[in-house]
Amino acid sequence: MQGKRFHQYVSACICYASAYNATEEAIRKNAEEEINIMTSQGTPALVAALICFVIYFGNVAAGAAGAGVLLGDVAEMLMLLAASVLFVAGVLMREASAQKGGNRNGND
Repeated sequence: MQGKRFHQYVSACICYASAYNATEEAIRKNAEEEINIMTSQGTPALVAALICFVIYFGNVAAGAAGAGVLLGDVAEMLMLLAASVLFVAGVLMREASAQKGGNRNGND
């Protein structure tokens, strides 16, 4: 009787392990596809937005520290506007790329 239980236990473990490996492989494949979709478009716009924001932030930090400013008020505003527009454009490009690659959330 114990031999039969042991055999059932081993069979159950093998079935569970194979199901776990199949699920893990499907998750890994889905994650790789999603990474490829999310990084394919919009990256240059997001990098440009980051650069604009770093320049803006550096200018504000330099002014607060009393080290002088590189940009005037209007140039500072335009730099922040450019960073915002580039960020929104990059995010929208990535979202459009993800929607084109497949509907991930189940909504139409």
